[in-house]
Amino acid sequence: MQNQVAQLEVNEADLQLAQAHQELLLKAAQAYFDVLLAQDKLVLNQAQKQAIERQLALAQANFKNGVSTITDVDEAQAKFDVVLSQAIVINIEIDNKKQALKLLTGHLPNQLFGIKADIPLEQPEAFKGAMFANKQSAQQQWLELAQQSNLTIQLKQLADEMANKAIELNTAAHLPTLDAVANYTRTDANGGINGFGSDLANTTVGLQLQIPIYQGGAVSSKIREAFAKHLKAKEEIEATRRKVALDTQQAYFEIISSIAQAHANEQSLRSAQNQLISITKSFKLGIRTNVDVLNAQQQVFNAKRELLQTHYYYLLGLLKLKYSCGLLSDEDLDEVDRWLDKQA
Repeated sequence: MQNQVAQLEVNEADLQLAQAHQELLLKAAQAYFDVLLAQDKLVLNQAQKQAIERQLALAQANFKNGVSTITDVDEAQAKFDVVLSQAIVINIEIDNKKQALKLLTGHLPNQLFGIKADIPLEQPEAFKGAMFANKQSAQQQWLELAQQSNLTIQLKQLADEMANKAIELNTAAHLPTLDAVANYTRTDANGGINGFGSDLANTTVGLQLQIPIYQGGAVSSKIREAFAKHLKAKEEIEATRRKVALDTQQAYFEIISSIAQAHANEQSLRSAQNQLISITKSFKLGIRTNVDVLNAQQQVFNAKRELLQTHYYYLLGLLKLKYSCGLLSDEDLDEVDRWLDKQA
């Protein structure tokens, strides 16, 4: 019985180590993407600053020439000031995100590679094998796999097994014990004046019966404690199963949603770029105002930022799904590493 308890404790330690490793991988990826997202904001901010600066200079020149009103200048100046203030906030955000990454890696990152624009956006595939029914959807298969392989569920199940073993051990303390005992003694005595000595050997074999009478309620208290832990473990298993199912479903939907949003954002970006081209041409013909151009530029930058965000959410969704199923590994981060734009 004691060996079984010791083995359960070893299994628990192994699972805790595996869970800590996977949790570290997920946190590191999250922190990495947080820095990238903040850096992307700064890149777009600088591009937006240059574009608004050109429009501000043009508005000032047109105002001096009497082509436009002071309103165009004020509008461009206001947008330029907003972009400058946003840059300060973004730089602070970058520093904070880098510090968060430093807590995990032990050093402050100098340069992080961004995500390629053409990463494959694919839905999680269904599994092939006898353990899953053919009619099950991919989502249902991932949910079932999470219930089977999630490390937190396995830890709760181990806690339940250990509580059961504790009940058995403490209950056994009330039972009589029968032990086989043996004893062997040998005494040698040297001879005296007359030259006589003695050599005595004594062997005893028997059975020893111990009947516990009363130990001050200690055993009964330990049994009640073990039963309480058993009930607690049962409730925690069920609660953990529900949470794992929710986390797995959310991660799966995050992937699906990110794919749909990425396609929509790509179309939105194309539309915003085409609109900017049209409005810029109309502005040169005197049909549109400088404010219209600035607003169109803002739409382009917003669309670019949202497209980048959906790529990060997609990759994080994949990692979260693997983590929920207890399958996140170094190879998954290596796969993400292949999607980094190291030529930039």
